[in-house]
Amino acid sequence: MNANSPRLLTANDLFRGKPNAEPPQYPLVPFSKEKARQMINAGEFPAPIKIGNRNYWHSTTIDAWIDSLKNAGKK
Repeated sequence: MNANSPRLLTANDLFRGKPNAEPPQYPLVPFSKEKARQMINAGEFPAPIKIGNRNYWHSTTIDAWIDSLKNAGKK
């Protein structure tokens, strides 16, 4: 599985990362879970999919959201 393969991301992947890993993995978004919850309710951040009692995000959805922010900044 290469680094660009679609996968499911957890809240820890998005908001905390793994700073003690080798090499360190930093959070994908610069805000907290609570801010994400507010943004989801406002329609400003992709909603997670629920599997059991956990939330996951498709990596492709998050990548597309980040790209849309980059494109919005170019206008």
